Amino acid sequence: MVGLGWYFLMGVLFGDGMCAKIKEDLLSNFNLHTIIRLPNGVFTPYTSIPTNILFFDTSKSTEKIWFYELPLPEGRKNYSKTKPLEYEEFGDCLQWWDNRVENDFAWCYDFKGEKDKAFKLSQSHLDKAREAEERVNQYSQEIKELEAKIKGLEASILDFTQDEQKKIKVSVKEIKAKIKDLSTQVDELKNVSKDEQEKANNILNAIYNLDRKNPNSGDDFEHLPPDRLIADIMKKDQKITSLMSEIEAILEESN
Repeated sequence: MVGLGWYFLMGVLFGDGMCAKIKEDLLSNFNLHTIIRLPNGVFTPYTSIPTNILFFDTSKSTEKIWFYELPLPEGRKNYSKTKPLEYEEFGDCLQWWDNRVENDFAWCYDFKGEKDKAFKLSQSHLDKAREAEERVNQYSQEIKELEAKIKGLEASILDFTQDEQKKIKVSVKEIKAKIKDLSTQVDELKNVSKDEQEKANNILNAIYNLDRKNPNSGDDFEHLPPDRLIADIMKKDQKITSLMSEIEAILEESN
């Protein structure tokens, strides 16, 4: 029987930088088969960061990931030190474990399929980045050769007549203009390469985002990104303000 590993992960599911590297290594070297998403606030008052339990084994690299979103018990709004998460709350999850089907709290994420799509989608950007980098190398080599030519001309200019020196100076001026033009193109191509590489990286990094929304329910307010949370709060505040204005108008009319 393949050994089973698990640990708590707080914030890493949607983090960047080192968090993204951890996820890439984890999904490439292990089979991350299940993520149990705990209700928000289970470690209150120590932290309010959403917490997940990851289950993985060493049988293969990750292909499919099952998510199970543990709901708050009916009538329960939050957890505390005196009212912690109870083992009994995992009852439905434990029954589901050996008979996995999608429901309101469980869904399957085809990681390998999405990864294959991402690699194909990123390939055109990687090709453009590679082409731009090859042209950068080509133009950089031309610049070096032209700079060497200028040095040669300037070092031997005294060996020529005044008329010939004038022609050499014109040639040097033209070569410098060519170098300037090539340098501009090199800078532009470097930006193209950087942008295309960044686009490819964004596509590839997105598949390692494990903060996957439950497709079988509405918006998960607890796991929305900060900008969405702020937008939702502001929208609700505007609605409340509008309702209060209507109530005040009704009260003034009744008086």
